[in-house]
Amino acid sequence: MKKLSEEPSNDILIRHPFWHNKGMDPEELVLFIYEVLDELPRELRGKLDNVEFVVENFPSAEVKRKVGKKTILGLYRGIPLNRRNANYNLVLPDQIIIYAGNIERVLTDPRTWKETVRKVVLHEIGHYFGFGEEELQELLG
Repeated sequence: MKKLSEEPSNDILIRHPFWHNKGMDPEELVLFIYEVLDELPRELRGKLDNVEFVVENFPSAEVKRKVGKKTILGLYRGIPLNRRNANYNLVLPDQIIIYAGNIERVLTDPRTWKETVRKVVLHEIGHYFGFGEEELQELLG
């Protein structure tokens, strides 16, 4: 599996491999997520610690109920970096989950999947760093 160019390295796990019907090949999607991570400034990449990236087809009914949105493209699950303290140790990795099936559903042009995935990945990384929805809307548009 490809590793990030800077430490610490993170793995992208694929759960529930999905069928692509709008141009998103699972392997190409994973490689593209690595590209997005590699494009982050070194200072930010170096702070991505104890977080795994997961690609799933769709969110579970439980996730949809908790989030309260009909269409969820991505989800950050964990303890944001700005809330971690000296007691933060021996914990399971945080997760940034990309819902590829939902991303495919919202695409109006299958050729734009990379732009959408980039926005979702950066949005969820923003949550990892502790940014809220309103702040992310201002930063990422």
